[in-house]
Amino acid sequence: MLSFNALLRRLIKEKLFTAINIAGLGVGIACFVLISLYLRNELSYESHFSKADRIYRIGVTVQPSDGNAVIELAANASLVGPLMKQDFEEVESYARLASWRPAVNVEGGDAMYIDTLLADASLFDLFDFTWLSGDASTALTEPGSVVITASTAQRLFGSVEVLGRSVTMDNQHTGKVT
Repeated sequence: MLSFNALLRRLIKEKLFTAINIAGLGVGIACFVLISLYLRNELSYESHFSKADRIYRIGVTVQPSDGNAVIELAANASLVGPLMKQDFEEVESYARLASWRPAVNVEGGDAMYIDTLLADASLFDLFDFTWLSGDASTALTEPGSVVITASTAQRLFGSVEVLGRSVTMDNQHTGKVT
C-alpha cells in the first residue's frame, strides 16, 4: 500500500497519466450532473399541481407507410378525450388544448400577437392555478370567455383589474375576460 507522500510523488512524476485521470474524473462528474439535471427536469412536469399524480398527456405515434422514421407527437384528435371518458371509467376528466397566436387588441388599441391556448372549461378541474380574480368553476363556461395571466393583463390593459373587459382576436372574435 502506498503512503500519501509516495502517491503524491508518483502523480507528479507521471504528469500525463495524472492529467488523463483528472480529466476523466471531471468529465464523469460533469456527465453525472447533466444527467441528474435532465432527469430532475423530466420528472418534475406538473408536479406543483395537487393532482399531478393523476394527470396524463395522451400522445400519438405515427409509423409512415413509406418506411420513414417513426414520428411521435404530443397532439391528438379532438375526440380522443371525450371517447376515453366514455369508454374507460378510470378517466375522471379531460381537457383539450390547442395553440393559437392571434393578433389581440383591446378597445381599438394596437394589435399585439399573443401566444394563446384554446381550452375546455374542464381545464381548471385538472389544474389548480392561482386566481387573482374570477372563479375557476365558471371561467370558461360561456362561449367567448377568456382567461388571461396577470402579465398579459398588464401588457394589454395596463392593469390586472380586467374582469369583464373585452378583447378582440384577429379582428373577428370578441371575448370577455372571465
